[in-house]
Amino acid sequence: MIFKTSLLKPQIIFSLTVLCLICFNCRAQDQQLINTQLPELTTDEMLEDFDSFLNTVKNYSPQTPVRKAVTGIDPLEELYKMQSKIPNIKSTEAFANLILSAITVLQDGHSSLLWPRGYSSEELKELGFSDITIELFPLYYELRRSKGIQKKFNLKLKYLDGQYYNIMSFVHNGVHYDSGLRLVAINDQHAQDFIGALYPYKYRMRWDYSNKRYYSENFYRALNFEPEQRLKLKFVNKNKEVFMGEFKQNEAIAYGENQDSDVSRREKKVEYFEEEQILYIRIPKMNLDHIDFYPEEIRAKASGKPLKKVIIDIRDNTGGTDNVWVKVLSSIINKPIDFELLLLAVPSEEMKNRYPEDSPNWKSYKATFLDDYEYAVFASGDRKIEPDSTSLNFKGKIYILQNENIYSSSGALAAIGMLAENIYTVGQNTGQLLGRGINPFVFELPNSKILYRIEPVIDFQNVENALDVYHDNVEIPVELNIDQYLKRINHRGDIYGRDFLFNHDPVFMRVLQD
Repeated sequence: MIFKTSLLKPQIIFSLTVLCLICFNCRAQDQQLINTQLPELTTDEMLEDFDSFLNTVKNYSPQTPVRKAVTGIDPLEELYKMQSKIPNIKSTEAFANLILSAITVLQDGHSSLLWPRGYSSEELKELGFSDITIELFPLYYELRRSKGIQKKFNLKLKYLDGQYYNIMSFVHNGVHYDSGLRLVAINDQHAQDFIGALYPYKYRMRWDYSNKRYYSENFYRALNFEPEQRLKLKFVNKNKEVFMGEFKQNEAIAYGENQDSDVSRREKKVEYFEEEQILYIRIPKMNLDHIDFYPEEIRAKASGKPLKKVIIDIRDNTGGTDNVWVKVLSSIINKPIDFELLLLAVPSEEMKNRYPEDSPNWKSYKATFLDDYEYAVFASGDRKIEPDSTSLNFKGKIYILQNENIYSSSGALAAIGMLAENIYTVGQNTGQLLGRGINPFVFELPNSKILYRIEPVIDFQNVENALDVYHDNVEIPVELNIDQYLKRINHRGDIYGRDFLFNHDPVFMRVLQD
């Protein structure tokens, strides 16, 4: 990965990018699975491992007091509850599942167990991991993978305005379930209550700021569901007709053609709409391979032409590298975008020892809205994004179109958009904690040798309360109703083409009104 280190101190990376993870080739994995067994852990060893995990969270994760203030749920309290279960755990497999649940409690996309991508075993050795840790990794991964592939249930839901809707029609046991049906109950319990209670078991749930609860559109992937488990679902339509059925976790729903798989929805593009004098930039992924594509197309399509608005569309962009969007902005703006960097960390000795040269200069920062919780200022100072030499020097309004699916570096772009005086965010929030950060730290448990990672810093730029720390505000909110959403996903054509944008896209059309 390449990062715009000119924006930050050399040791800081201006991004919420995912750490390159571990990878082994299949042949090596197969051999290791044959020759290696999981260690047999005593109860004392499990307790020691969990203590190690708990201390790592306390010493490195700066998010827990923020999440407690926003959601009312204390992740540390949840971890203590899990710790009390260890005396009843009788196998290493069960303990590995407990650790997976424990890190799920953090509800952070950059804090997780490791997945097999990124590094060879030789590279892991260079990073200091032991031979046994490297040998055990594919076994722990296989535990998660084997259980996951048995769960084939794939109900397509969308959470809108506090309700869950079925978004793709299907037939099950002779009953037709139409798109647009509202899911109202699961196992005879209110759907919102049932799903909200999955918080310790469902990775990366989102927070509903209005209704103050966690939600998940693929709740059935929760760790505590077994492959043979059944779910009793109750739907209602607009006429209050009821549709009920029993579904098995190990049986998939047979859908027809999925329009979301349309390749046009993943295409990058730069268009100049001459009649409206609008430059439209569609960025489906912050892909480093495309870093030069956008500036070149921006110059080719818009240089020397009259321009009233610039629209940057990052909907469904889950991230990549910040360099892509930095270069896009640099190709458009007429003056620097100034902002103040403020990344905070837990002031533990363990964290300080990782930065022996810098940590003596870290200043204390007390978050008054978190009962004076004390952080250390990990990085701060004025930063700027400069126009490049071939910039359009555009002085007008720039709009960033976003939805609930942006994350990582695309979330960082949205955060910058909230700060620049002529950049406006439009669309929906994500229900997730966004902002800037650094690459997560990787840890291993002393006895089980399980590998996991923790995000060690948090973005406190321009915040006045705990909710601000999520950096999940939208300046011009546009919420889709179920009919608008269904029109979008069922459209047979390019939803990022001119016709759909100008005639059927409420978010884009809101910019036209501004």
